[in-house]
Amino acid sequence: MYYLNLERDFNYKYPSVNYVGWARLYAQHMYLGVPDAEDKEEAIRLFKEICSVDDTGTVYYFLAFDLLDKNLSEAQGYLHKSIEDNNSNAIILYADLYLDGRKLDKDWKLAKEYY
Repeated sequence: MYYLNLERDFNYKYPSVNYVGWARLYAQHMYLGVPDAEDKEEAIRLFKEICSVDDTGTVYYFLAFDLLDKNLSEAQGYLHKSIEDNNSNAIILYADLYLDGRKLDKDWKLAKEYY
């Protein structure tokens, strides 16, 4: 976080590539609480701010992950967007959801397709 905080002082502006890259990494650290920087609300705000210009799928993956227990339909929408960006974490998460059948109906065929 020390270096991310230093980089914040560079005053990158949205939607520059530098800003989006910094915001994505900063938000991930805040969402995961690494190290001792947990602020999920601020992380989600940053993710939503950059989601339309981030092409890694990471932002949509985190937005989906955050919504899995709150709003499955909206989470699936974000997962699909992340999968469209070929984000491997989203693809594996979606396959896992079909495989274990806790959030979605168990569907071995769909799980296998995503894997």
